[in-house]
Parts: sequence; structure tokens; C-alpha cells
Amino acid sequence: MKQLKIIFLFAFMAINLIAQRQEFIGIGAVSELYHGGMLYDNISLLYENQLHKHHGFAMELNRRNGNTNMTMTDNSSLHSYTFRIQENYLSLPVMYKFYSKIVDISTGFNVDYYVGWKDLSSSNSVELTSHSITPRLTFGWNFKISKTIPLYNRFYLEPSVFYNPALYAINSYYGVSLKLKYELKK
Repeated sequence: MKQLKIIFLFAFMAINLIAQRQEFIGIGAVSELYHGGMLYDNISLLYENQLHKHHGFAMELNRRNGNTNMTMTDNSSLHSYTFRIQENYLSLPVMYKFYSKIVDISTGFNVDYYVGWKDLSSSNSVELTSHSITPRLTFGWNFKISKTIPLYNRFYLEPSVFYNPALYAINSYYGVSLKLKYELKK
């Protein structure tokens, strides 16, 4: 009899989880400030799985930019040149998401992968030919507050604010995003 009660309890919990399950895909616009103080606008792709009324997870793929200044000295003429460099990253946040009627709260880890750079300096007579970052892979933590707003049928709008400090580097980001989400089959 005790085994039957345990099986019934697990079956009831599984049905409850399946009944609440919702999956979303989406695209968004992100404006964020890098630790250097420049505002960058980027795009984001989203997958979200709401497993229960209040619990789920979300994964995003973001393009991220950051800027840094680098000074080099020419030893023969003792001139110093300052270069402004835009660093490009692919960012993958994986977050636990708590759903409520007021706001949704997300937190989780973030992986940034350095993919390249661009020289934004225009006044230098010297050209910068290479720039690299070690390590190319950095880890951070995400904090996000958002609100899901129903639009039409299975479309939702989700504005959010977020903060993403890097754990072992000086890179920190904070900003706002606006995502358009589509609910996969109900």
C-alpha cells in the first residue's frame, strides 16, 4: 500500500510538471554598458523552458562588445600612441528563472568567448596589427529582473534589466533588453 501511495505521488507530481510546461524561443535587442563606460547595442537569441508555475530555465546567445584603451611607445622616437580597441565576444548565459505575477527573477552563470577586435582609433599615424586576450574564455554570473507581457496569441514581450559581473576579470556589464518571445506548442 505504501508503494502505491509513493507511485501515485510521483505520477501526480509529473502530471503537474507537464501541465505547467511552456517553451519559448525569442529574439531581442540589448543595450549594455561595458566597464569602460561605452554603451553598445546588440542582439540576443533566447530559449526558455518554464517547467513549473514558478520555476524554469533560460539560455541566451548574445553578441557582446567591449572597449579598452592600449598605449604603446615607439622606442626609436619615444612617441606614445594610444589605441582605442573594440573587443568582440560571444556570450552564453544559462540561468534559473523564478516566475511570479509581479516580476521574474533570473540568475545563473555566463560564459564569454573572445572572438576578435577592431581598432577604433582614427588619429594615429601608426597602425595596430594585432591584439589578443588571455584567457579567451571568461566566466561570470548573471542577475536579471524581467516582466513577461502577453501581446497576441502566443507572442510575448519581455523587458528586463540585468547585471553581469565577471568572476576572474575586470569585465562587468549592466543594461536593459527587450525581447520578443514566441511560445512553442501549447
